[in-house]
Amino acid sequence: MKNKNPKRWFGTDPATENCDICQEPILEESEFYDVIFKIPNSKHKTWGLLCQSCYFHHAFGLGVGLGQSYSSTPPYLKTGG
Repeated sequence: MKNKNPKRWFGTDPATENCDICQEPILEESEFYDVIFKIPNSKHKTWGLLCQSCYFHHAFGLGVGLGQSYSSTPPYLKTGG
């Protein structure tokens, strides 16, 4: 059954955001991620917005307590998590 009310991004405008790791625009790829990730060169974790490349190298996955993925085109629909 198709969701009649798909979830979408309600945070800051993704067009103005950069990846919290590499500082590249998060909309350069097909999805962006609001996830918990390991801070590079550290044992600590934090929440942030990541580009697709950094998500695959530093995040722990998607779901409750881990994060969500969103389409990089308006209206920025939730695609996972």
